[in-house]
Amino acid sequence: MTQALSLSFGPRRDASEITVQVARGDTPLFSVAFRARTGQSLREAPEALLCLGLFAASELGTALQIDGAPAPELLARAGEITDHFVTWWPGCRPVTVRTSGTAAPRAPVPGTGLFYSGGVDSSFSLIEARDRVTALITLLGVDVPLSDTVESAAMEARTRALADKRGLEAIIIETDLRQKFHPFAGWIEMHGGALAAIGHMLSEHFGELLIAASSDLGDFTPWGSHPHLDPLFSAPALEVVHHRPHPRVEKIARVAEEGSMLPELRVCTQTSVNCGRCPKCNFVLRTLDILGDRARATSFPDIDPVQTPLWVSYLRHLDEAAMMRAMAERAGRDDHVAAIDAGVVAYHRRTGGPLKALQGWLKPRQRIWRHRARWRRARP
Repeated sequence: MTQALSLSFGPRRDASEITVQVARGDTPLFSVAFRARTGQSLREAPEALLCLGLFAASELGTALQIDGAPAPELLARAGEITDHFVTWWPGCRPVTVRTSGTAAPRAPVPGTGLFYSGGVDSSFSLIEARDRVTALITLLGVDVPLSDTVESAAMEARTRALADKRGLEAIIIETDLRQKFHPFAGWIEMHGGALAAIGHMLSEHFGELLIAASSDLGDFTPWGSHPHLDPLFSAPALEVVHHRPHPRVEKIARVAEEGSMLPELRVCTQTSVNCGRCPKCNFVLRTLDILGDRARATSFPDIDPVQTPLWVSYLRHLDEAAMMRAMAERAGRDDHVAAIDAGVVAYHRRTGGPLKALQGWLKPRQRIWRHRARWRRARP
């Protein structure tokens, strides 16, 4: 039997720093660091260990051993959480959770934190929840590696400036979480639990955590942050909210309408600044061009989005492409209509046929096989 994934808190030097020690059974393997650059205290919450470890244990096919006792309300939902993993991702397994001690009851403190990256989703959520958000949380080391010191500093500066302008608390967390777990668990699948874990570490500063939705309410595509999943990571001291599922083209339109956050948008996953050509940049620029707001998006290079083909990555993006196409038709932008149609045709060509179906069946299983093999071979 595969030895349990074991998570515990390591020695700490400062209240603003936490180390999570990861072991296979009794064999220590690595540690994950969390540090609040802005000085906030981080709580050694057993709820954080549970949220952090559930998906990894499910994908590795192991039990989960955590040091401490999480809130019983959250612990009771562990099976429901892993049921989603088992249903959504082939090869994931139910998880037996082992804890120690007795949970200490905690009441929530006032305030609402929002994870803020500068992208469309978190910008939209900040606009829509501006009357209740009290803190902006930006993670360094997740979308942008800590080794990119220039962009990390720029992300921190943007969040600090925006928080100061709006009278909010800025919380900047640097972590090597994604890098350390990468050999053993898929980030797309585990990131919702990871965000909730960081929320529990910060639960001395707010009692509600908003995770900006990345898709429409009618989109039930399996994803690490999901309207059916995020609320299950809540505990009495912290309510986790999957905030405002909404079509992306309408989110972009709302950000453009509000105006103040449009010049600060950062959506690119290819470079440390918006490249203007990758699928995410092109989707935003194309929508803004159709809306007539392209010139105000000053954080993007001066590139005509029509010259870059629309890239449809996932099945769930077809609905977004259809909404964008209808918007282009209403605006009389036949050039965009043609480009969107070409992108949809290319998607069906890439994903159609029995060979593609076989590849789609194999890919998630191969990933899990790799992760489990690495787990068995892992050494300190």
